[in-house]
Amino acid sequence: MASLLKSRFLALPRGIASSRNAFSTSAFVRSDFKLETVSKFIKDNEQIKSAEEKRSLETGKKIVGYVLHCKFTSNNTILTLTSQYVRVGKSAEKLSDEQKMIDLVRPLEDVKVNLTTGVLGFRNTKQGEYEAGFQTAARMFALIEERGYLKQGGRNYLSGSSNRSHNNSGSRLGLELILSNFGKGREAFLNALNGVEGNSIRPFINRVTDNTKIKIGGVRPPRARRV
Repeated sequence: MASLLKSRFLALPRGIASSRNAFSTSAFVRSDFKLETVSKFIKDNEQIKSAEEKRSLETGKKIVGYVLHCKFTSNNTILTLTSQYVRVGKSAEKLSDEQKMIDLVRPLEDVKVNLTTGVLGFRNTKQGEYEAGFQTAARMFALIEERGYLKQGGRNYLSGSSNRSHNNSGSRLGLELILSNFGKGREAFLNALNGVEGNSIRPFINRVTDNTKIKIGGVRPPRARRV
């Protein structure tokens, strides 16, 4: 039995066998395994991590809010979630006072999620129907909750970093809704927002804006269709 165990142990890869020897009881007794080495390794990792965080603060972006752009046409429902951010660190040092004020009043935006009825499998005339708009809205709310966008309070990050990482503050961000046009998907979106599907989104909404263009004067409209 002992020879069998020995042969199996010797058959293991060299890295596994050496690691077992290093962390064995006899190694501790012989003082081959020194705690100073482990503590130094942990300290080095902490220094590297702090340096990376400092670098992200210098060249990163600070998220200050989110905007959900909702466009409801007669043929489709288009939802786009964007993050509002202000430039911080070295990138902000190059800005003029006027540009800094513009960043505070009207922050820049990065697209996070774009969703349409076609993405969910609706085709042709079904894309403009009520059911398509409702399912698109419900899917967008679920994605916002799953990815934890609204819980990333003021996190500084580098471009391309994980969107699911949270900062230490853990503060919550507001969500602005911008609605455009009056397709069937608009009523479906509002019903989904006021229903069970929007329970996790409603507490974060701090502003609702209607961005539908009002026609005043302008060119002559096309002839009304008569059947």
